[in-house]
Amino acid sequence: MDIHFMLCKGVLMVIDKPGKISGRITLLGRTESCVYLLDGGSESAIIGGGMSYIVPDVLAQFSAFRVREEAISRLVILHTHFDHAHPPGGGACSRDQTPSVPS
Repeated sequence: MDIHFMLCKGVLMVIDKPGKISGRITLLGRTESCVYLLDGGSESAIIGGGMSYIVPDVLAQFSAFRVREEAISRLVILHTHFDHAHPPGGGACSRDQTPSVPS
């Protein structure tokens, strides 16, 4: 199990389950594969590169944590694996199919 750490006002916080981290940051997904929701007020962003199997958890957490889905306007993917990335719309995409993406 992965455990997330955050330094807040000089205190090390251990984050071991999804939920509110601060007033504007929510951990979504599972401890071993997660994404972060950054609430910017009128707009929000999902940050991370969680595995696709967390999608049902994240959708349930949207409701549980009262996430306004319509406010999510950005998705920041920190990294991906081109040998098995799954673009929106389904299907796998390989490195050969995405030559314009720099290494």
